[in-house]
Amino acid sequence: MKINERCQLFFKLQNIAHHILNMFLNGEDLTRTAKIFYPIYSQINISTHIKIKECLDLLRNAEKQVNLDFKDSIYVIEQKIKNNLTINSVTNIISQLYKDLDINFNKLDMHLETQKIIIGEEVGSFTAENYAKMGLASIVWIKKIIEESCKFEVLEFIIHGSFSTLDFNRGFSDIDLLAIIRKEIINDPLKLISLRAKLNEILKYIYFIDPFQHHGISVLSEFDLNFYPQSYFPLIIYKYSKSLINKNSSILQIKERTSYYERVEAFYGIINFLKNTEYKIATKGLYRLKFYLSALMLLPCIFLQLRGDYMYKKYSFNKIKEGIPDDFWDIFKKATLLRETWPIRNSNYKWFIKIPKINPNPFMIPIYYRIFKNCIPKYCLNMFNYDYFRKTKIFLDFISQKAKNEGYLNG
Repeated sequence: MKINERCQLFFKLQNIAHHILNMFLNGEDLTRTAKIFYPIYSQINISTHIKIKECLDLLRNAEKQVNLDFKDSIYVIEQKIKNNLTINSVTNIISQLYKDLDINFNKLDMHLETQKIIIGEEVGSFTAENYAKMGLASIVWIKKIIEESCKFEVLEFIIHGSFSTLDFNRGFSDIDLLAIIRKEIINDPLKLISLRAKLNEILKYIYFIDPFQHHGISVLSEFDLNFYPQSYFPLIIYKYSKSLINKNSSILQIKERTSYYERVEAFYGIINFLKNTEYKIATKGLYRLKFYLSALMLLPCIFLQLRGDYMYKKYSFNKIKEGIPDDFWDIFKKATLLRETWPIRNSNYKWFIKIPKINPNPFMIPIYYRIFKNCIPKYCLNMFNYDYFRKTKIFLDFISQKAKNEGYLNG
């Protein structure tokens, strides 16, 4: 689907605002030193500075080239980047950016139909007793924190993935959460800071479940629901999700926009990451190995999305098999086997649940594991040897060429 230049620029601004918001609310805007000394010390990292300057360039282009009005956002960013960025300045930038996105949205003249999405249609509602019986006290505590501290700041807060469908691999599976933030919270810098502290409290329990988790809490804004790209969060996933703030099934009103360019970007992003990760880097520790294999296991889903075929991740493997040589499936079989034999087994002993409650720093658990528990066992190195990575790179070339041959990258 071809879209005009104004829409393309607007899409890019929405994407970069979404990226900065997610970084901020998950503490990914902090330097390594700031994470170690959280919450008594804060310093914004270089990646955040770069992303905000990239945003400023896009805003200027939107003003000059397609007559969108982002003067207020441009002014705020120009003033804030004169000095070192702080938490307060980042929240001011986020709030103003979303205000301007909301104002300029009407200039696009895009007529989008409303869809009603039912959460939990395939899996039912969350039952604390069932999770507790399965030794998942951390998730029960997460639900309690959400209900007590941030229920009124979010439109919805859901758990999805294997801890929603309950087919998880203990120790390997990470916990997938999505928070949809209310418009009035994003528009108020002080409320954003308050919400960040509450989400960081939840992060402690997330890292307790999986200390090698490579992502935090996924975040959407209320604005995104009215201009929704499935590349952020495919609509099919809501059916396999459970609400953590509503006892019964809840309904979201969503207006979907095209997300072809984001799908292509996601495909090339994951391909380039896997290609550029050398054997010595990927096998440097359990964290890096898991990161690499998690990206690889997501690739079938990302490939299917190129043609607009959105699918729940675990069903993507059978769907993509057609047209792919059987030899390549050994790559995915080994990755699946590692999920079942993962060397880190974090049991949710009741006494240990006190540690996240006492410790004010959500980043200490992953820091500890990456320093002291990051060694890859010999059997893992035997499974994921140099030949495995060589074969994976051949597969990446194959799947990239397949996408081009079938016209998924032609726009």
